[in-house]
Amino acid sequence: MNELPDLTHERGNRNWYKHSLRLLKHELRRGELTIVLLAIMLAVSAVFALTGFSSRVEQALTAQSSAFIAADRVLDTGSELPSEILTEAARFELRQALQIQMASMVFAQDKMVLASLAAISPTYPLRGELLVSYAENDSASQAVNAPNRGEAWLQPSGLTLLQVGIGDSIEVGLANFKVSGVIRQIPDASFSAFNAGPVVLINTADVHATGLIQPASRLSYKYLFAGDSGQIQAFEDWLLPQLTDNQRWYDIRSQQSPLARALNRADKYLSLASMLGIVLAAVAVAVASRRYCQRHQPVVAVFKTMGASRRYITKLYCLHWSLLSAFSIALGLIIGYMLLSLGWYVMSDNFNVVVHSSDGLAYPLLVAVATGIICALAFAITPLRQLVSTSPMTLLRGAPEALQANRLLALMQRTLSQLPALLAIFSLLCMFSKDAMLSSALMLGSLFVAITIVITGQLLMSLGRSAGTKAGTAWHLALANLKRRSLENSVQLISFTIAIQLLLIIAVMKTSLIDDWQQQLPVHSANRFLVNISSSQINEVEDLVASLDIKSSGLFAVVRGRLTAINDTKVAREVSKDKVIKADNGRRGVGRELNLTWRDELPLDNQIVSGS
Repeated sequence: MNELPDLTHERGNRNWYKHSLRLLKHELRRGELTIVLLAIMLAVSAVFALTGFSSRVEQALTAQSSAFIAADRVLDTGSELPSEILTEAARFELRQALQIQMASMVFAQDKMVLASLAAISPTYPLRGELLVSYAENDSASQAVNAPNRGEAWLQPSGLTLLQVGIGDSIEVGLANFKVSGVIRQIPDASFSAFNAGPVVLINTADVHATGLIQPASRLSYKYLFAGDSGQIQAFEDWLLPQLTDNQRWYDIRSQQSPLARALNRADKYLSLASMLGIVLAAVAVAVASRRYCQRHQPVVAVFKTMGASRRYITKLYCLHWSLLSAFSIALGLIIGYMLLSLGWYVMSDNFNVVVHSSDGLAYPLLVAVATGIICALAFAITPLRQLVSTSPMTLLRGAPEALQANRLLALMQRTLSQLPALLAIFSLLCMFSKDAMLSSALMLGSLFVAITIVITGQLLMSLGRSAGTKAGTAWHLALANLKRRSLENSVQLISFTIAIQLLLIIAVMKTSLIDDWQQQLPVHSANRFLVNISSSQINEVEDLVASLDIKSSGLFAVVRGRLTAINDTKVAREVSKDKVIKADNGRRGVGRELNLTWRDELPLDNQIVSGS
């Protein structure tokens, strides 16, 4: 150590900060703090870049949300709304549109197809664009609102399946329509893979002429609203307390939006991938700080022999570590912002919105700084406390581990000393992922892996030392050294194992999502369904199925309804009207609208196990 200060005088104790700065400069020049600096910088830059990118994507999607649902807000209901609600919306100066959706057969001469029929009002869409071309092979399209009365627009797949073209006639229910356009883009198109078929658009003025709206018809009324954000919020506050169980009020960020659900899944996967960087950085800080403090124990012992007090040494190393942490966090923020700007520059062409450089960075900045502080303090507090407590006798007696006669007691003390670090990791995971369940599962899995690795590592080191006695001198010394530092080696082994574990989890999840979904379907699941059979057609359909030797579940009656109570006991949680998200979460399981049936005979392939 160059130019040690006189620590026995009062002046020397007053200049502790100068001593701390000289020590930090000296250690940075030697390179001993490089790993700690890089680890903290990695954690801060990764968190800032990933959190900022997710925030900007959410901001861009929110700005474009109106184009994805064709409105600012949508009220989905199974029946027509009372006129009072529409009158109140007009009072708030909201623009309105109506869309009636149902599945229906569409005929063209001897061809037929099950289609997703939508009747739209002349004001549709309120946001985004409905693009239609008026020639089959014309790629140019126009932004339009709704077909004229007596006309229909079809998707290209519908034209192919029905083998019709522009000017031909199709039959929908009891009415005939002239095909006048080809649908090129629908702003609120469904992302579901289980759509009834190609979309057919007609005017709402023609829907009653089709005769498709009858008692127990399975259809959906979507009332669209758009306007100023303040007017939308005021109308929402008035409307939510009046919603019934079969009505859903949502925007692009609520759970009723397929895009929002897909985005939430992507965010969770991105959070899991980002946790890898956080855990790696945390482990690096923990290992590096421990090694650094062990190397400085002789230095602290010398300081104390020169008269330095415990308070002096504590202030010296706290300032030392704080300056290093602040410098690392600042570098991490700069690098993270550069990565964020680069990533957004590459992806910005996919979003037709302008995002300023400082937009949405407050939360990522807060999370990144908090991550850096937690990594710098929580994972170094135990080694620093042990460093400050170093006795001058350490130089004479050797490493502190040699003083521990009871290795089990040493292991228990070491485990308890890691509790702050474990709590810090869990806090980081929860803060970043915003998902306590995901964070808990990842934390418990990592702890299980860590315990397994410690036991396995200790066993292998013991066996290796026994085998080393029969090998050469070099092997004997190497294995003996591994055994002597078994605790430190176990910590590093755990670190690398957990890092590999997280990496494998990410790789496996990438390919297992679809496989898990496929395994949920029984082997002999039905792949065709026949619905809307009237009572006069039952015998004819059964004879046709029997003549074709098709295996079926048989016909059964279906009515649209909701199971609300069994013997006056409610079976669904009462829906809250306070918030949109709560209202969405309230309709789960039997609490939602169901296709109900009844029987006086046991269905095919069913057996009574007990009872009657």
